[in-house]
Amino acid sequence: PETVHTGVSRGNDKLMVKRVFMFLVSWLCVCLTGAQPYSIQSIGLAEGLSNNYVLGITQDKQGFLWFAMEEGLNRFDGIQVLNYYKNNDNSISGNELNSLLDDPHEPVLWIATGRFTYYQHDDARPESLITDDVTHVAAAHDGNIWLSTYWQGIDYLDKRTGRFTHYNTSTVEGLPDNQLWTVLDG
Repeated sequence: PETVHTGVSRGNDKLMVKRVFMFLVSWLCVCLTGAQPYSIQSIGLAEGLSNNYVLGITQDKQGFLWFAMEEGLNRFDGIQVLNYYKNNDNSISGNELNSLLDDPHEPVLWIATGRFTYYQHDDARPESLITDDVTHVAAAHDGNIWLSTYWQGIDYLDKRTGRFTHYNTSTVEGLPDNQLWTVLDG
């Protein structure tokens, strides 16, 4: 029997498979793009933001966008911006904000410099927040809260008791530094 080489058809088969693959990828991209409509809206000082220095953003369960600003807290409803500043006892506790978190378990917006319930450092209470210089707030898997700080490491808030557990170079052997900008639950 005579041997027939089919190198040309193999090359054509590979080319055909490549073309079908490229078609499917292109088709998938078109379908996904068409199925995910979106719009981009720019907001700034002209739209009512308190300044141009946004340090944290979150969206709450009602759809509002919240911005932690270098000067105040801003809420955007898709049309207008509402500003919150420290001005009395029933307001945010400071204007220089760093981080926000819409609590995944409760209808609470956590602000690194808070509103309504104040968690502040108190020298007389070791279980209080280790410092008021909070840089980031994150949800813990168990429903509680993690906070990172400029100078004192990480705090863990047990929301039920209101007590903080401190994790820093004094309490965690081998931790290289207490200056932290962010914290995440693993």
